[in-house]
Amino acid sequence: MSYTELSVEERATIQVGQYQGLSQR
Repeated sequence: MSYTELSVEERATIQVGQYQGLSQR
């Protein structure tokens, strides 16, 4: 599955997860 095939909600969840992961470092 490519990134462009993800739904808006899935992309938002991934972005939030990445943001939280970076902020926890």
